[in-house]
This record gives sequence, C-alpha cells and structure tokens, in this order.
Amino acid sequence: MRIIAVLTTYNEAPFVKACMENYEKQGVEVYVLDNESTDETVDLLNEFRQRNLIGVETVPRKGAKDWKQMLMRKERLFDQLSADWCMHADIDEIRIPSNSGTTLLEEVK
Repeated sequence: MRIIAVLTTYNEAPFVKACMENYEKQGVEVYVLDNESTDETVDLLNEFRQRNLIGVETVPRKGAKDWKQMLMRKERLFDQLSADWCMHADIDEIRIPSNSGTTLLEEVK
C-alpha cells in the first residue's frame, strides 16, 4: 500500500518541518508543487529527499497563484503517480488517523 500526498507551496517555510515529519510518521510519501517560493521552503523540503519526499516541481507563478493551473497539475499527477491512494492536501494542515494507535497508512490498508 502506498499513499502519496500532493501539496502546493508558496513561501511556506514555517510549516514545512512539522508537515513533512507528520507525513513521515504516518507512512505517507509527499510530492510538492512549489509556486516559485522566495523563502527557504524548497531548501527545507529538500532535507526530506532521502526520507518521504519523492519530488518537488516548480509551477510558474506568473504574478499570482494560478489555482486552476495548480489543480490541473495535481489531477495529472494523481493519474501518473503509482500510488494506491493520493491525497490532495495543504502544507499548513496536519492529517492524522482516526485511531491514535495507528498511522494513516495502516488505517487505509
């Protein structure tokens, strides 16, 4: 069983560590669409490359976040990634299983 969370980011440095560590504990891999962050977001994400980060892709900002473009790219990724379950998620939220004695991965098996 493989779960992949697909996140979008733009200057999310304050949230990177907690989010990535949570998904790592939950057995969830992460793919990130970064909207040309100008802070340390991508550098902080790269610390998780040998852990649960499977990819970071830059999506051009073009002056503002283009939600349609980001969501269309997420949809294509959901079709392309070899996962049993893909999650649409935000980096500033924490997902936990309903049973505190398990992980998200264990709960969906």
